[in-house]
Amino acid sequence: MERDGADPNAKNTVSASRTFSSILLVSSKISLRLGRGMLALSDGRTITGLESPMNTAIKISLLASGVFLLTGLMTGVVKYRRIMSSPNHRAPVYIDIAHRASLLYSFASLVMAKLLEYSPYSQSIQLVAVSLPLFFFAVTIGGYYVFGMLNTTDNIFNKRNFITTWYMYALIGGEIGSFAIILWGFVSTQILR
Repeated sequence: MERDGADPNAKNTVSASRTFSSILLVSSKISLRLGRGMLALSDGRTITGLESPMNTAIKISLLASGVFLLTGLMTGVVKYRRIMSSPNHRAPVYIDIAHRASLLYSFASLVMAKLLEYSPYSQSIQLVAVSLPLFFFAVTIGGYYVFGMLNTTDNIFNKRNFITTWYMYALIGGEIGSFAIILWGFVSTQILR
C-alpha cells in the first residue's frame, strides 16, 4: 500500500540509483562488453539492464523513417485529390509511385536502424553507410512527386538521360553497397560470432 504523498516512482529511483552506484564501484573491473545492455566483470559476474544512448546513424535512420512515413501519408492525400478530380478517377502514375515508395522507404529505414544497433563499425562508417541509401530514397521520392505533379509521362525510362542512366547507376551502387555494409555488420556480430 502506498502512503499519501509517497512517490510512486521511488522504488524505480532507488533501483536505478543502486545500479548506477554498482557500476561506479566496479567500473575499474569491467573486462568485456557482452552485448546490448550487458557487461561482464573480471570476476565472472555480469551486469544487465544497461542501455546506451542511440548513436547518430540510428537517430538519422529513425528520423528519416518518420519523415518518409509522413510523406507517404501526405502523398496519399494528393493521390486521393487527383483521383477525385480526374475524369477517369486515376491518379498520375508517379504520384501513385511516390506514395508507395514513401511507405516502403519508411519501412526500409526502420530495418536499417535496427540492424545498425548491432553494427561493429565506427559511428562515422555507420553514418556514411546509412546516409547514402537515405539520400537516394529522399531524392527518388522527390523526383517521383515532381514527375507526378507535372504528369507529362507515365514512364521516365522512355528516354535515355542523366536520370535514367548515371543517377540509376549511382543509386544502385550506393543503396546496395551501403546496405550490404549494414547487413554484414549485423551478420558478423550476431550470426558468425
